[in-house]
Amino acid sequence: MYTSLYYPQLPFPGCHFPALSQAHPLFNNAISEIHQNLGLPLPLISLTALSAISAALQGVLSVKMPSGGSLPVSLNALITVPSGGGKNRIAKLFKKPFEEFEESQFRSYTEAQRAFESELEVWRLEKKSLLKQIQKSPGNEALKVLLRKHDQARPEAPTVCRMIFEDTTPEALMACMAEGGKNAWLVTSEGGIILSQHAMRNMPAFNQIWSGDRVTVDRKTGDSFSLRGVKLSILIMSQPGVFESFITKYGALAKESGFFARCLALAIPQNMLGQLVDDRVLEWVSLEAFNLKISELLRMNLYGVDCTELGMSAEARPFWVSIKNAVIWEQRQGGRFDDFHDLAARTPENIARVAALLHFFERRSGCISLETLDFACRLCFWHVDQFRQMFSEQSSGEGDVRALYNWFRTRYEVSPMSAYGKNYVRQRCPGALRKGGRFDAAFDILVSRGNLVLQTYGSNSVGVVFRP
Repeated sequence: MYTSLYYPQLPFPGCHFPALSQAHPLFNNAISEIHQNLGLPLPLISLTALSAISAALQGVLSVKMPSGGSLPVSLNALITVPSGGGKNRIAKLFKKPFEEFEESQFRSYTEAQRAFESELEVWRLEKKSLLKQIQKSPGNEALKVLLRKHDQARPEAPTVCRMIFEDTTPEALMACMAEGGKNAWLVTSEGGIILSQHAMRNMPAFNQIWSGDRVTVDRKTGDSFSLRGVKLSILIMSQPGVFESFITKYGALAKESGFFARCLALAIPQNMLGQLVDDRVLEWVSLEAFNLKISELLRMNLYGVDCTELGMSAEARPFWVSIKNAVIWEQRQGGRFDDFHDLAARTPENIARVAALLHFFERRSGCISLETLDFACRLCFWHVDQFRQMFSEQSSGEGDVRALYNWFRTRYEVSPMSAYGKNYVRQRCPGALRKGGRFDAAFDILVSRGNLVLQTYGSNSVGVVFRP
């Protein structure tokens, strides 16, 4: 921990990964067992486990904040893993109880669908009989009242309970949630569904869902719809090359969206991978106990258990406030969050979410303890350091934005009122920006920040005016 007058509570940058906590045995024992059996990195196992816990609990738990209000406990996770790093294997281990739950629900859905079809056929026959009677006695108001009541009693089609969405487009995911799937876990093992220019259009909607806000989705084809009370946890697993290509092209724009600032980030280096195999028969006692608890939580979602609002203990509340204030202090020039203000805003919230998840998952009584909150703080700040490394200026495209800004600024100082065609700028901007979509990404950021004002001329040619 830091030992400064201003921020005594923040974990020191570059500290070791705080994966193990004896206060959270279900969580601790499962990730330790997987690490010992498969040799996969503890951070990879830990973050995948947290994502699974979040997906199972998000429908029945919220966290009461010391500053007022409550938050969902949904988590977003972003992980880059080299090829052969075990991302599919680790995801499969934690998806098992969800897949078993969905299979069970599909069997129930099949039976309910058959019953619905029979009830609907009877309902149609009864309506047909009423219509014949009304046709014979068109002035009979009592029959018309019966018809209206009959229409209101139309059998409702059952819905299939689906929670896991793998490499599904954001549009399809939100449409499915609108049809009744209130809780979802989006698991993308290749990352391309989220790490694309197309997906960035949906990032504001994902941000609203993460915050527990209502989302309205307008569609060019088909009816628009609203999402209320839905919960979504996201687990993005990607190879480093896919992520680096995305960051090179759209990093600054993605960072501006705020979506990734809500993620617990993790980059697994190649040197953390690899373990010699042997002929041991692997035992999964702790993982089975973990997954059994997940199954129990999924059934709570099914039975409509009231959402629990979990608060912090008298010792934990001032600790969280000190973390919040320390993060604010670290946004000063040269501070830990100097260039990551959106991350600063979301980090204390993620700490509260992780603490609530671990407390409830471990069946701990009362409010969130100081011990659990401290562990969540150390864990989340380790991921903060990972985020800062992954989205540094060099990799995020912020340097491209600054280079293009300086190009405009130099010309503005000579001729403040000049307007430029976009293609003119593209052809004359610094050479490095003309490759791989970097110009468009930097240009869009300056537009979003109000530094460039777009103007349209004649045959739809685009011009810009610079505003420093």
